[in-house]
Amino acid sequence: MSLDFLLEIGTEEIPARFLPPARAALLAAATRDLKAWGMAAPAAALGTPRRIALLVRELPLKQADFEETVSGPGWDRAFADGKPTQAAAGFAKKHGIAPEALVSITTPRGQFAGFTAQRKGKTTRDLLAENVARWIGELPFGKNMRWEASGVRFARPVRWLVALLGDEVLPVTFAGLAAGRTTQGHRFVGKAFDIGSPASYLDALRKEFVEVDPLARKNEILARGNAIAAAKGVKIEWDDSLLGEVADLVEWPNPILGNFDPAFLELPDAVIEAPMKKHQRYFPVRQADGRLAPHFLTVSNQPDDRAGKIVAGNQRVLAARLSDAKYFWDHDRKTPLAEHAKSLARIVWQEGLGTLADLHDRVKALALEILPQLGGHAATVSAAADLYLADLGTQLVYEFGELQGDIGAIYAAREGQAEAIVQAIRDAHRPKGPDDPLPETAEGFALALAHRIDLIVGNLVAGHDVTGSQD
Repeated sequence: MSLDFLLEIGTEEIPARFLPPARAALLAAATRDLKAWGMAAPAAALGTPRRIALLVRELPLKQADFEETVSGPGWDRAFADGKPTQAAAGFAKKHGIAPEALVSITTPRGQFAGFTAQRKGKTTRDLLAENVARWIGELPFGKNMRWEASGVRFARPVRWLVALLGDEVLPVTFAGLAAGRTTQGHRFVGKAFDIGSPASYLDALRKEFVEVDPLARKNEILARGNAIAAAKGVKIEWDDSLLGEVADLVEWPNPILGNFDPAFLELPDAVIEAPMKKHQRYFPVRQADGRLAPHFLTVSNQPDDRAGKIVAGNQRVLAARLSDAKYFWDHDRKTPLAEHAKSLARIVWQEGLGTLADLHDRVKALALEILPQLGGHAATVSAAADLYLADLGTQLVYEFGELQGDIGAIYAAREGQAEAIVQAIRDAHRPKGPDDPLPETAEGFALALAHRIDLIVGNLVAGHDVTGSQD
């Protein structure tokens, strides 16, 4: 006979970026302990903004009896001239055995005195009840909160707790809450209800407008989004990272196609897509010929939008964002890029490392030193180096920082700079992330490498030592 296990931690809305690592950590902790207990079983980590869950299938009722090796003091400390020492006697007494029963145990750390004991396996119920609260408390988050008397820390306040082994509620407590079987449906259109058993969990939540499986939410967004676009004769520009984030922003995904004024299409694609993707979490839409279309795809957390208020609200917000972008675009182009570069002398780069103008001087000199090993033209590197940071002085990049480098390249091209210089400006900022391409040109590679060398060495010289994996 076997039983399924369900753990659900119900919370206030957790930021989307916190959910994937938390789900992975919960699954890893459970898998590790289940393996150690000799009861590995299929497990899945689930969750939405309002809940993190673990579902384990077909657990045995109890742990099998097992043999445990217990090591104590080092062998040389435990026995002298073949007789037990005080260290051996103390260790043996603690474990209720005779000192003479101790044997030599060899481990990677050396030779120790110890013994082998036969242990009775614990019930699965007891093992889970003893360890589930620890799994919850060890979940990693970028930032934690304290909200109740015990001082427990979690990403957001925990409001309910479910822990079921078969149809039995386990005696688990966390953050002042005792586990039960009551969960919450969708915040706006669902209701609270009792879970009969772990096996019914997913389907029961779906009846209350909660899709707890993150992969199912992503697939729903993709399928319905593509269907909506196909009916309109356009294509969604999917972004895997954004898709994962959006799927973790909602409990019941409802893709909706919105529109914006075609007049904004006069702006470069990057200027339109930045406020869409980074600020509003919308997906751009393209026409069959690849040109940007005056549409966007948003994902609502409401089951329907019959009155059209959701799409209308999203259209108003995007119109305001694009109006701002157009104003900055028009304003920036009144000043040549070289003039924007002069403002770098007034912008502090980092404490102890001078201004952005100082950074420019160091990177330019270093790039010219590196270039001969890569092949390329010194004149191109020199010209590109003088402009690759210039867009930091523009209002458009000040408002949409993710456009740094792209805007500099666009402005340089519109001013008639050679294509090699334009590409080197763009390449100098690549890669911006794990999915971004590497520099395409030797000149851009030299600038990109010089910039990163200065960043690393400069911070070390300034005393900003590496203290963690994110540094």
